[in-house]
Amino acid sequence: MDNKSTFQELFNKDYKNGKSNEERVVKFLNDNTYYQYYLEKKKFSLYDFKIFNEPNRLEELKSRDFFHDDFETAMIGKEKIEKAIKYHKKMKFQFWYLYKDGLFYYDFNIEDIKNANIFLDFWCRTSRGREEKKLVYYIPKELLTFFSDEITF
Repeated sequence: MDNKSTFQELFNKDYKNGKSNEERVVKFLNDNTYYQYYLEKKKFSLYDFKIFNEPNRLEELKSRDFFHDDFETAMIGKEKIEKAIKYHKKMKFQFWYLYKDGLFYYDFNIEDIKNANIFLDFWCRTSRGREEKKLVYYIPKELLTFFSDEITF
């Protein structure tokens, strides 16, 4: 199998796994909070899910196949934080992380940008058979809030 086939197969597997975890997390949140969440229907939407009757709130899930304290930071795509920066006065942005040891979240706070608590840098991976490099924001794990260990990656 060539690198292109390997990459596409691994990408598709990660994509399907992410979608499956989004469904699981939305169901879990609906069963365990007073909010009613729903998945974004657009395939390439910038955010994964929303809350009924909360049009000014966007939610994103990142699925991680490791424990939350295996790394000093959590990552989120540059474009997601840039939207949060642009609209932080009008909207609320919540970033969820599903790890092997539970579900955590980060409530975006513009002060974390101003104080450089979260920061922009390059990220690179080669686990899908080729180099993938992009700009991401790094969120220190201390800024994540534990939600539940009843759902895991």
